[in-house]
Amino acid sequence: MLNIVMLVFAINAELFSPGVAYTPTELSVVDGDTLKVDGINVRISNLDTPERGGRADCDAERFLATVATQRAKELVKANEVLIWPEGRSDRYKRPLVRVTVNGADWAEILIEESLAVKWAGRQHDWCKLN
Repeated sequence: MLNIVMLVFAINAELFSPGVAYTPTELSVVDGDTLKVDGINVRISNLDTPERGGRADCDAERFLATVATQRAKELVKANEVLIWPEGRSDRYKRPLVRVTVNGADWAEILIEESLAVKWAGRQHDWCKLN
């Protein structure tokens, strides 16, 4: 299994080169802040979106997660999606990246639309009344 993982990393070496824009061949949405890029789950580093399913703390969070995920799916259909690796991983060993969509920052788009918040080092409480 380790050899398969190492092969995937070798094939996708550009995906792990910090500061070098990477154009994905295959791109799909896991949720609002996680993408599958050429078969590898990556975490968008500069935002936090609501959790889906059993990971959500309340119905409101589940609902917002569905909306954020749907919006993310719309964003990946854009003409130009670029992945900007940061050269580090999160606690789940996913590469941390920034993403631009037609030149605009993915995080800024979702934050402006109230579907995400800026990453503050911990998960946002989506169930708390503001």
